[in-house]
Formats: sequence, C-alpha cells, structure tokens
Amino acid sequence: MPRNTYQVRLYGYDSAEGHEIIYKSLLNAENAHNLWHNLYESHRLPELSDAWTIEIDEEKPTWHYVLDVDQEPFLLEEYDDANAMIQASLEGLKSNRYEQINVRTHDFIGPSYFIFKGKRSTPFRVQLYLKESMRHIVDEHGKQKDIPGNTYLFEQYFGNEVSLNYWIQRTINTLDIPELDNWKPLSVPKDLQ
Repeated sequence: MPRNTYQVRLYGYDSAEGHEIIYKSLLNAENAHNLWHNLYESHRLPELSDAWTIEIDEEKPTWHYVLDVDQEPFLLEEYDDANAMIQASLEGLKSNRYEQINVRTHDFIGPSYFIFKGKRSTPFRVQLYLKESMRHIVDEHGKQKDIPGNTYLFEQYFGNEVSLNYWIQRTINTLDIPELDNWKPLSVPKDLQ
C-alpha cells in the first residue's frame, strides 16, 4: 500500500430491511481526514464514487431473539453468555424456580419456543410456534396484495435440557427446527395469529 494511504471500510446495516453492506476504499491522508470530519463533525455520509467497492452485500435476519423468564424479557444479543442464560433458565424451570420460559423472536415472526413444566419423566412441555412469511401477490387489476402467512403451533415433551437447548441454539443460529413428525399440532391462539 502506498505511503500516506489508508484502507477505509464503512459498515452499514438497515435493521428494517435486514440488509448489511460493507464498502471499502483506499484514500490518501487528506481524503481520509475529510471523511472523518464529514462523519463526526457534519454527520454526513460520503459520496460513494467509483473509488469505493462493495466488499460484502448480504441479507441478514431482521429478528432478534428474546428470552422470557416468567414474563421478564432479556434481549439475547445484548448478552455474551446467552447460551448459559438459556441453559440456566431451563434448569430453573426443571427445579420449579420458574413457571414458564420462552425463547422467541422479538416480533414473533421467526420460530419461537414456549416452554412449560412437563411431567416427571419428561420435565419440559415445549410448544414451537411457526409463522409463514407474508405473501405478496398481484391481483387481476395489477395491484399488489399482501396475504398474511399461516401460523402453526406444535407441542412435544422433552426429557432433558441438553437436547432441548441444542435445538433452541440451532434455531437461533440457523433457523433450523426439529423434525415435526412426533410433534402434536395445536390450534393457534388468536393473539398469535
């Protein structure tokens, strides 16, 4: 890299759209100084000319997972030990310290788990809530219509918190859900539809 040249990256995330983009450029010292001045003093973003290239441009999930412990919400992304918090909550439910825990998306759009005390041999009664994305269709007059996606609720008993925590973590990180063959379908309450 030439002397008095700086590699600059601008990171952006639109939480409403779930879109992350990173721009990269090599700037001389004067242009780098002007960029910082515009950002911090004038609160203006730079004009992105041909000197800037897109390094990363990808869709990111727009949901944020929340852990509810007896109706007390904790936004998991704010904690470094979210996995341990979920594990401790499951142990608390098993030992009767808690009545119910939920691991859910902040807006109930993504897969969400509602976990209650189960039976002696299967201490966790788990409900898995799923909601399809909204469908956008164009009617015969050329107008776009948004049709809400279907909602589903399934129930299963789990015998140990390790298996349950595995699926919770996998869902949070990849949106994978367990196979639903052995899950009992339930009717979805109106407030979750």
